[in-house]
Amino acid sequence: MAKTDNNSATQLKKATSWTTLHLTLFTLLGALTAIVLTPYALSSPGHPAASYAPGNSTLDTLANPKIKIISFDPFIAHISDFVSKDEREYLLKLGNPLLKKSIIKNDDGSEVISEARTSSTAFLPEEDPVVLSIAQRAADFQGYLSPGDIDVQITSYNPGQQYKHHYDWYTPPRTRNRVSTFFAILKSTCENCGTEFPFINRTERAQFDGRWCDVIDCEKELLTTKNVEGSALFWLNLDGNGEGRIDMLHAGLPAVNGDKIGLNVWTDIDLQEMKRRGLFGGQSRHYFKPTKEFLESHGLMKEG
Repeated sequence: MAKTDNNSATQLKKATSWTTLHLTLFTLLGALTAIVLTPYALSSPGHPAASYAPGNSTLDTLANPKIKIISFDPFIAHISDFVSKDEREYLLKLGNPLLKKSIIKNDDGSEVISEARTSSTAFLPEEDPVVLSIAQRAADFQGYLSPGDIDVQITSYNPGQQYKHHYDWYTPPRTRNRVSTFFAILKSTCENCGTEFPFINRTERAQFDGRWCDVIDCEKELLTTKNVEGSALFWLNLDGNGEGRIDMLHAGLPAVNGDKIGLNVWTDIDLQEMKRRGLFGGQSRHYFKPTKEFLESHGLMKEG
């Protein structure tokens, strides 16, 4: 009986060994099959991951944002495709006959011709449908402001003409002021004739990404933007208190070996409306600014 049991045990042991070997072989075969077939399975139209495969042309993707922030504080941004080619051609035909020697407004409202501004300019008729479209575009960009607060002016620089360092905001006291500026390029054939901000260093943007050199003159020490037809530069002229920012001094550099024609798009808004709209954080900042001690006492800020 014992001998029979031993034989049965031996046979069972052999059967178990073969079963384990078979399982091991099948497992290895299954793993190899998975490695070979998985890429094909993932790329099949019915698989959810197929639409996320790199380089898949059927994936509905969005283009890169058309807005690139140049500076957070002061806020300066570059907007690609702000004015279409057809709009540029239309505005050039509309504005050229209206151009006159540029003037500057004094604080008392009087107008003078300045040696600092040698370009020619003209405010475009606000009832024109294309001009209204530009104004609406600028208003919507800033949080659905009123296009009635947007002034659109064409400005033309012949060879050698410039606008020396200046501010777009008016000195107080005023109930309205230019909270922001768009400067869009309709046409540019000149060299080294961008917009310079002398209080803002160019920094090392190009070392992080060379694409910056498409819109910024990477050879200059000071921040100087290039003239890219159809694009616009946007910046804020005022701070949260409605006061002009002294770091937003800028200049339209002289047109060299060519000319340039652009659009000044100014948002001239009531300062109380600016605060009510919360353009700089809302009314709560006017009434209460929390201190570090207040935050700590309410468990909103902890050391370490």
